[in-house]
Amino acid sequence: MEKNLSLYDCVKLMCGKIKPIGDSSIDADRYKNLCTTIELTSALIDDINDVSLYQFNKPYSERQAGKTAEEFMDALRKRFEL
Repeated sequence: MEKNLSLYDCVKLMCGKIKPIGDSSIDADRYKNLCTTIELTSALIDDINDVSLYQFNKPYSERQAGKTAEEFMDALRKRFEL
């Protein structure tokens, strides 16, 4: 039976496991996976932040995208108390 993976599951499979388990040979790979995951997450957050600047644009579609992006950024800041 074919299983449909979510985008999240696909990305996790592509980046690999990130939690260390106390085995240095395995944890070395997981550290690399962690760095990859951080790099991807940082780039995606930068992209969303860029879109948040559209919240004051006149076209409705740009304003809508900008407001949604800003809401996400605000929730992210609150989540980590930044």
